[in-house]
Amino acid sequence: MDNIPGKESTWILWGPAGRNQHRNLRKGQNSNDIFLIETQPKLKEHEELNQQGRWPSIIWLMLKFIGVFYHDDVVSEWKPCLECEMNGFDRKLNRSTELANLNMSHEWFTVTYCYEGEICNRQALVYTRNLFRDKENICEACRASWWNRCGEELHYTEDSIGLRAWNHPGSWLVSIFILFSVLCSLVFEVCFALYWGFGKPNMILHLLLSSCASCIHVIFPAMCLCSKVRSALSGRGPGMWATSLNARYIIGRLQYLNLDKKGVPWKSFLVVCFGWPIACSSYRGYVRLNYRLEDEMFVDVLTCVTWGIAELMWGCYVYLIYATRLSFQIQFDLILRYLKNNEGRTELCLNVLRQVVVDYRCFLDCISMYMSVWIPLCVLEVTSNLIWQYRLAGDQDEREIIASSNAKFCMRISMFVTLPLIALGNVHNTNLWEKFQERVHCVKGNNGRNDYFWESITKYLKRVDQKSSGVSLTVMLSILGFYMALVLGNQDVELL
Repeated sequence: MDNIPGKESTWILWGPAGRNQHRNLRKGQNSNDIFLIETQPKLKEHEELNQQGRWPSIIWLMLKFIGVFYHDDVVSEWKPCLECEMNGFDRKLNRSTELANLNMSHEWFTVTYCYEGEICNRQALVYTRNLFRDKENICEACRASWWNRCGEELHYTEDSIGLRAWNHPGSWLVSIFILFSVLCSLVFEVCFALYWGFGKPNMILHLLLSSCASCIHVIFPAMCLCSKVRSALSGRGPGMWATSLNARYIIGRLQYLNLDKKGVPWKSFLVVCFGWPIACSSYRGYVRLNYRLEDEMFVDVLTCVTWGIAELMWGCYVYLIYATRLSFQIQFDLILRYLKNNEGRTELCLNVLRQVVVDYRCFLDCISMYMSVWIPLCVLEVTSNLIWQYRLAGDQDEREIIASSNAKFCMRISMFVTLPLIALGNVHNTNLWEKFQERVHCVKGNNGRNDYFWESITKYLKRVDQKSSGVSLTVMLSILGFYMALVLGNQDVELL
């Protein structure tokens, strides 16, 4: 490293030499060494071609709208596996004056540390340079973090994928403002409903319906705001589920979709995720503003606009769930192929598996968190609405209003039930992990060699078995919501 030429020449670090790079090796080096070569115009073109191109702008627009941007630097030049990340954390604790002044210890380290906090990303470049000076510390598991859809090690930067223009300085403030504004508007709607209907037995179902609808809209903005708290605390805030709403995590998942070449996947589903919330919001505005009194106009307009924005954010999140699930499906296929090609290299394969286990655990916990709140609220709202419709079925004077309310409710509840199930594939999204385990067992059974290797892999997968922890809680809350709607429905109701 001391003999690197000056500014007039540009030099680049290369990994293990391929067939076309052997002519560039210096004397005494072999193809497994890290070596320095002088970059020529052709090498610069190769370096540019070895990066992902610009991703579709609709992806950045979605992420901007739902307020996931927080960190100024989202894409790091180094993506460590968990083992290298822990080693790097140790080195930073021992060598970094900045971290020593903060009295940091291993209690600061979490398995999602690479996605959270500014300190980690600032120190990553320094550690990367130290890492590449030591040829023996090059880790093949770290290279797996740059896989694309085809399993190629394809690097990218914020400029190459088009992120720089969207994640500008102050994006964290814009994200917090969007989320906080939507949450405050929804809380105001709930408070207004309580003020207007609390203590009136004939308005209990209206109060229940309005509160359930607002709470369903609150779930995603509140979860996204919790993710910002976790990032602000460098991963020591809310649970691992909050990391799945981190921009670094999301972009790391989207890299498997080859967005620069194939564009966004399942474009028709994306159109539905945008169009259905807009249609529901428009029809709700038509119904509410046509059958309301003048003195309630301001609250109704605010409610329609707020619910429209919240439902559109929810639609973006649902599509993001689908894209994340698809990325794991692709990654599991790549890992299975990687296990076959590297059979016998137990530690390397376990290091590759550990990172995907952590990422999938974050995603699964987030889905479980969302479903454990969303399903009981949907059960409570559906039951309350059916009771309300049944009690007013004989009112012939207000048939037109009842029909409009029924259509509004059916559009909305069918959207909230159908789209998440399509995006997930099932309620708790455990089928991907179960299929991956089954395929590993099939490969193990068909291969009589390297029994120790496959036993180690299957034992690890069994030990970290990904099961949802929110199933029993969801069922219990759903039954409670159903019971509440039945009990509270035994009241006289009035049509608004």
